[in-house]
Amino acid sequence: MAINGDVTGLETLMFGGKPIVPQVAQGGFSRVKQQGVIVSNVAGGASRIRRKYHGGVHVANVTFYLETAQHQDFMELFLERNAGKRFICHLAADRPIVEPYVVQIISDSTFSDVTAADATVSMTLEVFSARDKDLDEWLAVHYSAYGSDLYSMMTGYREIVELMPTP
Repeated sequence: MAINGDVTGLETLMFGGKPIVPQVAQGGFSRVKQQGVIVSNVAGGASRIRRKYHGGVHVANVTFYLETAQHQDFMELFLERNAGKRFICHLAADRPIVEPYVVQIISDSTFSDVTAADATVSMTLEVFSARDKDLDEWLAVHYSAYGSDLYSMMTGYREIVELMPTP
């Protein structure tokens, strides 16, 4: 799960009991990971590069597709209630799977009507990373050795573990 820390009191962006996920097709989602690297250039020498800021955030440009007038109304209400606040949004940031992340809006929200009932809303979100350094290290070593076969291997292990007798 991509959330760490206390998230008590944060609203989750959900409509009809389901998370609202930004659309991915047609440029509806892009993100930049701020690395926290400082580059110093000195005439006559190599650049000095150092990491000054750790735990950087992702800056994501997202577009949500709103399928009904009620969906649009809900989004307007949600954005008004959470203006200037952090909330939980389901998207892909640290890993290529959709998970809940703590986010905050750092731009104006732009609504565009597609039809009388359909619309889109676009905004820029700051997505707070929740990387697990131990998991990242394990994955780096095993991806290097097994590549895309790692998923099949781990799925096989799960099946074996589930069949093992328990004490």
